[in-house]
Amino acid sequence: DSEPQLGGFVEPIAEPVRWVFQLLSYIGMIIFGGLVVSELVLARGIIRRPRASLALQAGALAMFVAPAALTLIHLADVHAVSFKNSFRYIGSLFDTTAGSMLVVRTAIGFILLMVTLTLDSRPLDQRAVKGFGGLVLAHIVTMPFTGHSRSMRWPVLGVPAGIVHVVAITLWAGGLVAIVAFIMPAAHSGHAVTAYRRFSSMASWSVIAIVVTGILMLMGLGIAHDRDGREIDP
Repeated sequence: DSEPQLGGFVEPIAEPVRWVFQLLSYIGMIIFGGLVVSELVLARGIIRRPRASLALQAGALAMFVAPAALTLIHLADVHAVSFKNSFRYIGSLFDTTAGSMLVVRTAIGFILLMVTLTLDSRPLDQRAVKGFGGLVLAHIVTMPFTGHSRSMRWPVLGVPAGIVHVVAITLWAGGLVAIVAFIMPAAHSGHAVTAYRRFSSMASWSVIAIVVTGILMLMGLGIAHDRDGREIDP
């Protein structure tokens, strides 16, 4: 294939395709993060259950595939080429902050996928689970740098607010999925009640964080700036 001609029109990747990969990335993160938090806080040993282990692997797969696809979409946008030709510009990924963050996110997803696929049936050491949690947190930290939070008037506020917002969503939604789908069906009644009480406390603080940071980010959406410092109308 030849290089695209100057002045030629390249149809951008359709918005629904972008949203599918964005949604897949969030779903994978919520499932994986929710199971890790459940293992650490709600019900130790839950991620070694067969269904939970399979969900953990599926979450890791989504956390790898979705960022990888979004990385190629980003390259296609930056260089005004088709998705197929975006592979030619892999070397320029670190030329932009968004590209760098997408590479980090893809690498984290790949590491999590490889580790979860090679886990045996023995109980996981808590340090390994905490390592999973650290990688999920690193994955979340990259997200505001590829979204609206970094384009707010005060990125020093928008970026931390975006991180806290996604962490809180992961704790609340991921914990809820883990409670309903994996902990309640597998635990004895006493253990299930204990896990639910712990989740209720965690969920209450998470919802507060979601609301507060959501308001902060909504307030900042209308005052984004371009590279020259000019305000961009929403």
